[in-house]
Amino acid sequence: MKRLTLTVVLFLIFSITASLVHGKDAVTYFAYPHPPESLPVGTPRANYYVEHFWDHCPWKSAFSSNRKMADAFMDYAEMLPLANRDTVFISIDRLIDKVKKRPENLLALTRMAEAAFYSDSAIIPSDEVYLPFAKAVAGHKKIKGADHDYFARQANVISHSQEGMTLPPAEIILSDGSTAVLNDTTCGAGEYVIIFDTPGSSAAMMARTRFAANIAARQLVDAGILKPIFLYPGTPDKSWWKNMATLPQSWTVGAMPSAPDMIDLRIQPTIYIADSSMRITKKFMSMPLLIAACEKIIQELNHSGQ
Repeated sequence: MKRLTLTVVLFLIFSITASLVHGKDAVTYFAYPHPPESLPVGTPRANYYVEHFWDHCPWKSAFSSNRKMADAFMDYAEMLPLANRDTVFISIDRLIDKVKKRPENLLALTRMAEAAFYSDSAIIPSDEVYLPFAKAVAGHKKIKGADHDYFARQANVISHSQEGMTLPPAEIILSDGSTAVLNDTTCGAGEYVIIFDTPGSSAAMMARTRFAANIAARQLVDAGILKPIFLYPGTPDKSWWKNMATLPQSWTVGAMPSAPDMIDLRIQPTIYIADSSMRITKKFMSMPLLIAACEKIIQELNHSGQ
């Protein structure tokens, strides 16, 4: 629910403002709702549409055609950004409740939700909206094996990696072989820049190099305003530890074997910003924006000191 696509805007213009009259003749898998003329244009009509979208779905045979069901789900998904948050999640809970008695249908629905909200090509990227679907599969007693593990991992990752959440108290292995808990690295001041060294990612390596070399970033680190934590998301070999010896002594460097199962690493380089309590303030921060922010802070500090 982060952006409106062209499809959403067109759907709003031609479906909601026109009272969905043309929808009566449209070729859809089942009849879509028609908001009453009395409802104001915009969110009220979107709420009605989302609330009643599945009213005429033939649930007993709906998944006999996954393609048609997927098309209907996408029509539903593209209206969610226009509705109130509470309306959206009540609707999702009701939808999941309709299909959960048949695990194969719940799996099919969750794959549709993944394509719409969580995949690299998602039209409406939203971890928050996708999470109820992944959790439904993870908590289903009749779904086991690879399917269960796949969606359970996604649910766990999302539950630890959204902005506003606190990073998990995961164990990290430090360069001297000792262990620590990620949250125990906090010291009550400054912000943390957590960079994950995704193996084989030249972009991650370049991000680390740029940050370490940037003058403004170094000044903020030296002043204790920024605290870099550089983590290998797995168990590195000796050559990795040797290469890390070139990083500044002020950085916390370590390995976090549990990272792939707890932290969202889909975007490379993977950079999180966290406050002094390890609460995520920015997910998937880009290095150019981070460096620009560092330079702006230094400019403001220099200006205030004049």
